[in-house]
Amino acid sequence: MINPNKDEKSMEVLTWLKENHPSRNKNADLEQKLDATNSAIGWDENSIHAIDKFGNTSLHAACTRDAPVIIVQTLLECLDEETINAKDLNDQTSLHYACWSQASGSVIELLLEKLSVECINTRDKDRENALHYAFAYDLSVEIICLIIRNAPDQASVQNLNRILPCELYNKEITDHKSHIKKLSRVHQNMEKNGQQYYPGLFKHLLRLPNADMADFMNLSYLRRALNREIIKPFTMFALFLDGIAQLVIIYLFSFHLKVDDTAISLPITIILAFCFLELLSLPMIQLTSGPLYVMLRDPSRLIDIFQLFVIGAVLFIYNTGSVEDYNGGVLLITSIGISWFRLIFVAGNLFYSLATFVAAFVAITYNLIPFAFVVAVITSSFAHMYHALGPPDNITCHDDGEYSSEGGWMCSLPDSYFRSFAMTLGGEWEFFDQWEGLLSVVSLIFALLMGIILLNMLIALISDIFTRTKSESELVFWVHRLRLVDQFESIRGATFCVNPGTGENVKMEKDLPPRISFNNWWNENREGWKNQGEKYRQVLNWFCNISNVNTSSRAGAENLTTPNFFLRISVFSEMSTWGDIIFLSKAFRKFVVGVDYTEPLSGTPNVVAWIVAALVLVAFGLKFVITLPLGLVTGGYFWEREIKEFLFFGKEDVTQSAFEESVTSLKAQVKYQKCQLDDIKAQNESIMQVLVALQAIVNGNNSDTPTPTTAQKYRRKQLSSESLTELSC
Repeated sequence: MINPNKDEKSMEVLTWLKENHPSRNKNADLEQKLDATNSAIGWDENSIHAIDKFGNTSLHAACTRDAPVIIVQTLLECLDEETINAKDLNDQTSLHYACWSQASGSVIELLLEKLSVECINTRDKDRENALHYAFAYDLSVEIICLIIRNAPDQASVQNLNRILPCELYNKEITDHKSHIKKLSRVHQNMEKNGQQYYPGLFKHLLRLPNADMADFMNLSYLRRALNREIIKPFTMFALFLDGIAQLVIIYLFSFHLKVDDTAISLPITIILAFCFLELLSLPMIQLTSGPLYVMLRDPSRLIDIFQLFVIGAVLFIYNTGSVEDYNGGVLLITSIGISWFRLIFVAGNLFYSLATFVAAFVAITYNLIPFAFVVAVITSSFAHMYHALGPPDNITCHDDGEYSSEGGWMCSLPDSYFRSFAMTLGGEWEFFDQWEGLLSVVSLIFALLMGIILLNMLIALISDIFTRTKSESELVFWVHRLRLVDQFESIRGATFCVNPGTGENVKMEKDLPPRISFNNWWNENREGWKNQGEKYRQVLNWFCNISNVNTSSRAGAENLTTPNFFLRISVFSEMSTWGDIIFLSKAFRKFVVGVDYTEPLSGTPNVVAWIVAALVLVAFGLKFVITLPLGLVTGGYFWEREIKEFLFFGKEDVTQSAFEESVTSLKAQVKYQKCQLDDIKAQNESIMQVLVALQAIVNGNNSDTPTPTTAQKYRRKQLSSESLTELSC
C-alpha cells in the first residue's frame, strides 16, 4: 500500500514514475527514481538498497504493502540481482510475500519473469514454496496456473507436514467442496492452456475421498495424463515384465510340476524365487506410498498377495521335502487356478476394454456375496432336512455312514451337503420320478425356492448390477490406472534417485504433436513440431523454404541448408501421416531426393524418387517386422507411439451415462416448471394491482381511478414478464 501519511506526495511520486519509467525515459536519474519509489512504498530504511533487521528488502516491502505494478516494476529494473533474489530470516522471498499479501496477477507475473529459477523455487523454513502460499491464501485459479507454468516442480513439493500445495486451503474462507471445485478449475485451466500435468498430481488425487477422486477421474485432462504415463518406456517395461513373469509362473505350475512330484529342481526354484520377488515389489511399493486399507480394497492386489502366499508355500514345501505332510496336490491345483486367474488382471492393466469388463465382473461378484450367503444358508438347511429324513425304505444305512445302493446319499451328512448343492447348481432335483412321501414334498419346496424364486432373482439381480456397474467400471479402470501410475512413479523415483515427494530433479516430458501431412505443410501443428527441437525446426524450415526465419541472413542460410538423407527420412517418419508414407506421396518423394516444397519434381529425378521411396517403404516394413517381437521383449520400446496409443490408451472422452442424461433431463424440466410458476406469480401480482385499483373505484376514490396510462403500464408489464419467461425457459 502507498504510504498513507503522504497521500498527495505519493500520487505525485506515482505520476513522476509513470513519466520517467525506464521503459519511457532511459536517461532518468537512477537514484532519483529509487528515492521516489522509496517514498511511494514508505520504506523506513535510509537507502532503497538497505536490508532491515528481519532480512527484508524494499521489494519485500512493496509486495507486502500491495504497491502498484509500476512500483514493483521500477524496483525489479533498478535494484541489483542480489537484492531482487534476497531472502529474509525465514527464507521467504518477495514471491512468498506477494502470495501471502494476495498481490495482483500482474505483480506475480513480473516477479516470475525477473526472479532467478532458484529464487522462485525457494522453500522457507517450513519447507513451503510460493505455491503453498498461493493455495493457502486463496489466490485465483489464473495466478495458481501462472506459478505452475513457470515452476512446475513446485506442485509436487511437500512441506514439513508432508502436505502438497494443492492440499492447502483456508478453512475460514472456503470449505472442502469449494476447494475441490477450485482444484478442478485449475486442472481445466491447465488443459485449456496446453500445460503438462505437474509431478505429484497422482499422489494428491489418491489422498482424496472416493467421491472427490471420482470427480477428478471424469476430467479428460487427467485421463490424457494417465494415458501418457502408461506408455512411457519404464512403465511399459515394468508391465510387460509383470506379464512375462506371470506367463512363466503359469507354465511352471500348469505344464512342468506334477501332483506326484516330491521336489523341484534348482533352476525352477531360482525362477520361482525371481518371480516371487518381482510380485513382492508391487504391493510393497504401494504400501509405502499409501495406507494399507487402500491396497486391500484393490482386488488385483489381493490376488497378488494370495499368489505370493502360494508361491512361497510351494518353495517351502517342495524344498523341505514336506509335500506329503501338506498335501502337495491341493497346493498345486490352487497354484494353477490363481496363476491363470491373475493373468486376467495383468492383461487388464494394459487393455482398456478388458479392464472395464474385469471391473464389472469384480463388482458383480462383490454385489452377489449377500445373495450367495442366502443361497448357502437355504441349501444347508435342506441338506440337514434330507439327512434327518433319511433315505427311502428300500435303502439301508449302516452305522459308519455307508449305504447299500446309489440313492443312499442321505445316510451321510457330507454326502447330503454335496448332493443338495449339486441340485442347487445343476437343477437335477431328486424324488421327482415317483412319489416318495415327505421326501418328495421337501424336494418340491426346495425346487420352488431355488429353481424358481431365487434363480429368477439371480437373473434380475445380475442384470441390474451389470447395468449399474457398466458405467462405473470405466471409473474403476481410471482409478486403478491412477494407482498403477503412482506406483511406477514411486519405483522410478527410487530407481533413478528422483524424489517424487519433493519434486526435485523431476523433468517434465513433452508430448509429441499430432502427425501432419507435408502436402499441407502450413498445418497448424507445424509450429508445435518446431518447438520439439532443432532437427525438426531445421527440416521444416528447409522444406517450407522459409528464408527469413531470423533477422540475419546467415541464420536464414543455415536454416535453408539441405539436411542429410538420414535426417530427412528420420524426421519425416516421425512427423508425417502414415498415409503420406504408405502411398508414397509427393512430399515423401521430395524428402527422399532432397527437394523442397517450392521446387518441381519431374523427369529423371521423379523416377529416382519413386524407386528410392519404394525402397524406403520396404525398409520401414522390415523395421516393423523386426521391432514387433523386440517390442514384446522390451515393453513396446521400439514400437511407434500410434501402436501403443491404439493398444493401451483408455477412452479419454467423458460421456454421460443413461442415468446422468435422465437426471439432466429432469433438471431441465424442473427449471421449465419453475419458469412457468414465476410467470404465474408475476401475472397474479399484476392482477392484484388491478383489483386494488378497481376496489378504489368502487369505494368512490376518484384519485385512484385507473387511467389508460395505468392500463398501458399493466399491459407493458405483462408483456415484459412473458418475454422474460420465454427467454429464461
